Amino acid sequence: MGFSIARAGFTVESVGDGEAAYQRLCRGGIQFLVTDHQMPVCTGLELLDRLAATQTKSNPWPPAILCTAKGLELDSQAMESRYNLVAVMHKPFSPRKLSELILKHVPTHAGGSRPAVFPITGNPSDTSGSPSEAFGNG
Repeated sequence: MGFSIARAGFTVESVGDGEAAYQRLCRGGIQFLVTDHQMPVCTGLELLDRLAATQTKSNPWPPAILCTAKGLELDSQAMESRYNLVAVMHKPFSPRKLSELILKHVPTHAGGSRPAVFPITGNPSDTSGSPSEAFGNG
């Protein structure tokens, strides 16, 4: 997944679990988040809950996509509404579709450069969706 996003012009960064994702997001510079529902230490929903609890108008969290293999167990519309998600993507999904959604929601910098992308956990080459990804300045 990280490879496909990098091909779209983003820089991709990874961490090992949901807690590490939260710590990295707290350091700033992230433009977009892609998180998996199932991750070690802190699930994608727990991560989104933590982000929502600490978000302010002057310090908003980046737009996000939740990836899940639990499509029948989750109410996608409720999740999108509750966490202001760009989308809930059900595995397996098209890496191209993911890149298109990110491109739609991350502004292009002056000169046409793209901000960085950051897969937070999982195998970045897993096109079925790695646990979490976020995008920051590159």
